[in-house]
Amino acid sequence: MLSQGFGPFLLIAALFVIVGVGMAISTVWGLVTGGPRAKDRPGAPFLYDRLYYLNLLVVLAGWWIAMLSFFGATANAAPDGFLIGWGIMAVATSPMLLFREKMMMDGSQYLAAHGFPLFRFLHAMRVQQFERQPVFLRKLVAVIFLIVGIGVLAFNLPQIARVPEEVRSGAEGIVLSFAHLAGLTDRS
Repeated sequence: MLSQGFGPFLLIAALFVIVGVGMAISTVWGLVTGGPRAKDRPGAPFLYDRLYYLNLLVVLAGWWIAMLSFFGATANAAPDGFLIGWGIMAVATSPMLLFREKMMMDGSQYLAAHGFPLFRFLHAMRVQQFERQPVFLRKLVAVIFLIVGIGVLAFNLPQIARVPEEVRSGAEGIVLSFAHLAGLTDRS
């Protein structure tokens, strides 16, 4: 009965987990190998550098902390880990927008035309998003992300001790939900 009522929400959780795992694998692979090369360009340059992937790894760590803490929150307490994870993401996203914006745009333009066919649409959407925003606005958003992220982290620093338990509880809850959906647990 539980799986019937919460099925659509568990699909959203499944998509988050699939996207997060895929991005984590892609980011670690990019750190190890240097990332994809623009094979149609002279000299086949790397689309992204290792600093970009290292920064993206910090963004992903914040994303995982936020997501798992959200799913691990109890009814008695707000998910402090969600805010801490969001703050980490905001602080790590800021330098990407400030210092790697052209690299992100060039890489997305290339991958929208020459990348894996199923993902070309996503890269094209990113390019359109960048093109719609003025450069000044993108830099302003990066500075605002940095300030707000630091503020959120500073404000929630006293609750940082609760984060590992929230993350563990969230991961456990997601695994149990998938096991329940797969029929591996008792349905009584």
